Amino acid sequence: MITVNDLVANKGLQLSYKAGTQGGEKLINWAHAVDLPDPWNWVSAGNLVMTTGAGIPVNAKEQVEWITRLIASNASALVITPRSDAANLTRDLLDIADEHNFPILVAHFKVKLACIARIVIESSMNTRRDQLEAGHKLFQAYALSLHESLELNERLENLGRRQSWNMIVSDIRSHQIIAASSKELKVPDNVQPLEVPGRSHVLLYLWHHDEKTIIDPLLAHYLNGLIGIEMERQMIECDRQRQEGEKLFKDILSGDVDYRATKAILMRRNLENPLVNLAIEVGGPAKWTFEDIHYHPVFRNSFPLILAGQPDYITLPDNEDMIGAVVEAFGPATKIGVSQPVTLATGFVESIRQAKIALSQAKENSCNIMRYGTEGQIVSLFPKTVSETRDIVEHFLGKLIDYDKQNHTSLLQTLDIFIAQDCNWKAAAYVLGIHRQTLIYRIHLIEQLTGLKPNSSQGTATFWLALKAGKTAGILP
Repeated sequence: MITVNDLVANKGLQLSYKAGTQGGEKLINWAHAVDLPDPWNWVSAGNLVMTTGAGIPVNAKEQVEWITRLIASNASALVITPRSDAANLTRDLLDIADEHNFPILVAHFKVKLACIARIVIESSMNTRRDQLEAGHKLFQAYALSLHESLELNERLENLGRRQSWNMIVSDIRSHQIIAASSKELKVPDNVQPLEVPGRSHVLLYLWHHDEKTIIDPLLAHYLNGLIGIEMERQMIECDRQRQEGEKLFKDILSGDVDYRATKAILMRRNLENPLVNLAIEVGGPAKWTFEDIHYHPVFRNSFPLILAGQPDYITLPDNEDMIGAVVEAFGPATKIGVSQPVTLATGFVESIRQAKIALSQAKENSCNIMRYGTEGQIVSLFPKTVSETRDIVEHFLGKLIDYDKQNHTSLLQTLDIFIAQDCNWKAAAYVLGIHRQTLIYRIHLIEQLTGLKPNSSQGTATFWLALKAGKTAGILP
């Protein structure tokens, strides 16, 4: 695109500066001949305004107002080929032009404005053609990168090599780098990011290998759009994975799917052992919400199982960086309980129970996060608070309570009476009004669900304490 200085340098046009020489590097995108008294209503930003001076007022004050309004239109420059009856330019008008670095050029009366317009328009058309060709090459280069690699990092690397560009895509909320054209890039201080369009909340940093070379803004705009499409495609995949993960989570909890049979599915989601469950109670304003946490860059190489509820749950690898990112994402008002690693012996449902207990302990101790089995674990069989009592009931009797609700049974009542009758089979069966064999079946089922024998010394003591504490605190009927 041609500049004001380029026009002045063209000897055939015989142009000279009258004012605004400091604005000589302004680009001109089109040329308009206007002799009306209000040229600002007829031109656009970047245009060269050409006139014979017929519309310029004679009065000095009116000239100042006239040039001020023309400058405000963001025109690039003014060319005057004065006719004999045109008003002389006042010193005040020229001073305003100098103050705003607005070029005013005077042409020889023999120079036709059409000649100036032709040169400007040809330059503009050539620039547009070059931009279209450059844009076409950019799309071709990106298409080749799509065929050559599946990862965004690799695509940016290939594109950067072809275009001699450096590129970094960065997440606004976590400040993590999502992708870059090469490792260990440092953004120059003078590079301003482009906000990528769409719902991805990411920025694009773009600069040339030669930092002194300016990248065409139109090409930067094209690339920004491509990155926006790329990010939207990734987000759609994240949405799909979240939906599938939520269904799997529910199926495991309901017992429709055995956790032991999910190994291959979890590996396809890059969820490799050891895994832990997080019970989360989001509180207060935060950078991320539970509805969009699956877009977090920390999960770009894996797809956790996520289930919204009260509390919310996330199943992810036992990785401190991942867990720490979740804590940071939800903010200081959020409480998180972390289970022990899920094993085939303890099972997935027990891991959920551990996470809930750890969450309760985190709330009790006013801390952001608590891991089950550390400082927050119940280590004493003598509850000191209602919260501890609730945890004991949940830990030792929770499975029975859940089973009774789901199957309309009375295992908890059976256990209570069995313990109250000192584990006497005949006496307990009589009080319950059931056959002794039915009682044996129920006690065996209680043992399977809890892992404790009600008629053993440990089982009797543990269940008695949990039942007694729950009734005293009003948690159990």
